[in-house]
Amino acid sequence: MPSALTPLLVALVLELLVFNLPHWASLAFPGEQAVAVSPGPGLTVSGTRYTVTDPEEAWLDLAPATPADARNTALDLAPVDAPSSPLSVGQSFRFTVSVLDGGHAVYPVDMGEAVISERLGASHYVRLHAAGRVSLIRLTLRDAQAGQVLDARGARLNARVPFHASPLRLSCLLAAAYLVWLFLPSRRMYSWRLDLGEPRQRIGLAGFLIVQGLALVLVSQLIRPARMYEGTYATGDGGAFLNDENQYAHLADALIAGRAWLDIPAPDWLAQVANPYDPGERVRAVLAGGEPALWDYAYWDGRYYSYFGPLPALVLYAPYRLLTGRGLRTDVAVALLALGFLASCVYCLYWLLRLYAPRASFGLYLLSLLALVSGSGAITQVFVPKVYSVPVLASMLLTMLGLGMWLKAAAGGVGEGLPARAPAGPSRSRPSRVLLAGGALCVGLNLLCRPQFVLAVLLAPPVLGPRILAPGPGTRPRDARPRRMVVRRMVGDVLCLLAPLAACGLASMWWNRTRFGSPFDFGALYQLTGFDMTRADHSPVRVIWGLWYYLLQPFQIAADYPFTLVLDKPDGFVGLMPFEPYYAGLFALAPVSLLAVLPASRRVRARLHATGRLSLVLCLLGLGLANLAVDSIVGGISMRYTADFAWTLLLAAILTACTLAPGADGNGTGLAKPERAASRGGHDRPPGRAGRAIAGRRDGPCRPPAPRARAPGPAGPGGGRGVVLEPAGAGPLPRPRGHQPQPVLDHPIMATIHAISPKQHAKKEGARTPMRECAPPPFVFQESLRPRPSGSPRITGP
Repeated sequence: MPSALTPLLVALVLELLVFNLPHWASLAFPGEQAVAVSPGPGLTVSGTRYTVTDPEEAWLDLAPATPADARNTALDLAPVDAPSSPLSVGQSFRFTVSVLDGGHAVYPVDMGEAVISERLGASHYVRLHAAGRVSLIRLTLRDAQAGQVLDARGARLNARVPFHASPLRLSCLLAAAYLVWLFLPSRRMYSWRLDLGEPRQRIGLAGFLIVQGLALVLVSQLIRPARMYEGTYATGDGGAFLNDENQYAHLADALIAGRAWLDIPAPDWLAQVANPYDPGERVRAVLAGGEPALWDYAYWDGRYYSYFGPLPALVLYAPYRLLTGRGLRTDVAVALLALGFLASCVYCLYWLLRLYAPRASFGLYLLSLLALVSGSGAITQVFVPKVYSVPVLASMLLTMLGLGMWLKAAAGGVGEGLPARAPAGPSRSRPSRVLLAGGALCVGLNLLCRPQFVLAVLLAPPVLGPRILAPGPGTRPRDARPRRMVVRRMVGDVLCLLAPLAACGLASMWWNRTRFGSPFDFGALYQLTGFDMTRADHSPVRVIWGLWYYLLQPFQIAADYPFTLVLDKPDGFVGLMPFEPYYAGLFALAPVSLLAVLPASRRVRARLHATGRLSLVLCLLGLGLANLAVDSIVGGISMRYTADFAWTLLLAAILTACTLAPGADGNGTGLAKPERAASRGGHDRPPGRAGRAIAGRRDGPCRPPAPRARAPGPAGPGGGRGVVLEPAGAGPLPRPRGHQPQPVLDHPIMATIHAISPKQHAKKEGARTPMRECAPPPFVFQESLRPRPSGSPRITGP
């Protein structure tokens, strides 16, 4: 196992050598020399400040006194304005770099682009790869605006790049390196059976949650969101669209006042134009002198509404307003909901593994938790902590909490907290009605947050069906009275599920009718956005593009920071499909989700069916694909919408990994109990524990090889073949000296590789069974070295 210092050494090598490579390379450059800076016709000069007057002819010419061998150029920019924060890089300018060199002496040749930021010193040095000596370097401003000012204090050729060790970058490298080190396959936590009653596991989980929760909070502040909530700001042509990011705070004020509409006056011209939902109409009205209209608010019958679910306003914003007299900032609400989602994932995943993989390891639990939280879209939601993230994170929290309650009810965990020993699979007792109703209430409340999450109710049949329909202990099949009691209990359990769902549905219908006159109108069609939602083309063909972008789209890699390109339009689609900046699909963002594809294999489906996980996995996959299709048809393509379906595919991937990994089922071996097989002399193996075979294969139910077949593997000390049979009454088989016990559950990645591509043993001639022959066990013994009871037949290994 790598030492604990290995990640530190790796991070230091990357920071000191790789990320400071420009410094080490500049040590071999020719002598540094200053160059004259001449502005183009589109710039006016005042001291060292250059003001853009004509964006088409705004450039800077850097000319050495004589043609020189130029390896780089340094443009020393100074900040024009005071920095808004210590982490601010100031203004960033995009330049097109062109040169006159030995191969291009008449017209400057374009050599690419460079981005130079005022307060980011490393960006001031531009590496050049010219042909021969350079006589002129031209830096042309791209996307310049009239009145823009830059302060250029000078320029140099072949400048020595300073050595710079960034504490922030080193901290990120250390975090990434130690994260990989923590989850190496050789870690001991993969041999710890999941038992949160153990202090070491509780301490490990607490530390893991602190780090992950802190990461979510820090990500929510990366773009300095506080400035967005200080007031409104205008966007669009002529400032036609007014952005107010405090929509939930306004909704909370309306609820406190007993209104369904927002107390924000709408411009009169919205009621006078032919179609207020047409963005072109709104731009034309504002350019004609009208007041700007709010962006992404619902407009109906002359009033502004919020089409987002009201539950976050009731639970977070309204109490905060009543207690403090101030509005809750949306980025704070997003961070709180993200932490709640993290806690609900801990709860849900614990009961998922306890029910479907009772012998799972603590390492698998932490690895699954990391994959679920980081791959579910929560990071995308907190990175841009705007109003759109609030209902999504609230529904993610409620769905994980509700599903966790149902899983706990199915496992029979009533009032147990976190017991020291998990039962092997589902419980035979009746499910707790408190948990049934609580889970249904959480799932139903999605109608008041993000309505499509209510489809999680489809997970109730595979999770709770076997428990609700089970007759229970002590019931005889032909006893009429107990059967009637069982039916009454079943009806009561079903009512505990349906009653909260019906109550949430009625509340949602009442809220919709109060606002828009229809119980089934959530108001999303009336939002004032970049296209007319009331007349949008919801073509099912969009699902094809949705499958590609949401699942299959790989990263578009670039050679410079941030090393990936942003997609801004759906290639090949001629039509109106809303498309927000996009990076990659789920399979690229969370590669562990690729395991959700494995149930397409008949062999994997058979193993899922044998372990009782197939129905839940199929429901998760169906639910995820349904949400993906709805998002593609109605909303288009957006990184934010990944959160609607990513969690379902990740849970399916986790269950598939548990199935392929050894030791995940109830008997701790990953295999069903082997059948009793006849020995060479036609005698059955002795019954009981002493007559069981120790299975070596981990890829599903199997039986020992046929009598005439010889098991592969090395011969024993006496020259004979090894056997796995223990004589009756001899007790458990002793372990050979130096044997290391196998962990309860190996590392899921290594186990998955082993399980999906095992070594296939050739079928022996004359075999009549389709079952595979078992490989030799991890340890075998010579039959000739074992004592045999007198009179018993001699049994040799296959």
